[in-house]
Amino acid sequence: MKALRNDFCHALVVWFDVGFTQGHKEIWMSTSPMTRSTHWRQTVVYLHDELCMLKNEELSGELRIKRTKHNKRHLDLRLTYHFAGQCGDLEEEQDEEEEEFWRAVNGVAGQNISKTHYYRMR
Repeated sequence: MKALRNDFCHALVVWFDVGFTQGHKEIWMSTSPMTRSTHWRQTVVYLHDELCMLKNEELSGELRIKRTKHNKRHLDLRLTYHFAGQCGDLEEEQDEEEEEFWRAVNGVAGQNISKTHYYRMR
C-alpha cells in the first residue's frame, strides 16, 4: 500500500469481490466502499502501531483469512506487515518537541517495523 499523502496509518479497511460464475449468467459482487452497498460490509483491522507515513512510502504485508474450526461463518485473520519509514520528516524544519513526538511514533529514523497480529471475526 502506497501513501497518497503525509499522514498516519492506524488501521486497514478490508473488503472482497466475488464472482458467481457457475450459473446461467455470471454475476460479480463487491463489498468495496467505492461500490453500491450490500448486506455485507467492510472490515476495519486496527494496527497495534500508529505509523507515520510520508507520501509514496509503502506498507507491505500479507493478510491470511480462514474459517474457524467451530463455526464456518466465523473467520480468523492473520495480518503480517512491514514498514520502513522516515521518522519525523513531515516538515522541513521541526522543533525538538515535534521531533521527539515523531520518534515516539515510529522509533528511530529508518527503523523497520515488522509485526504479525491475529484477529477473530464473529
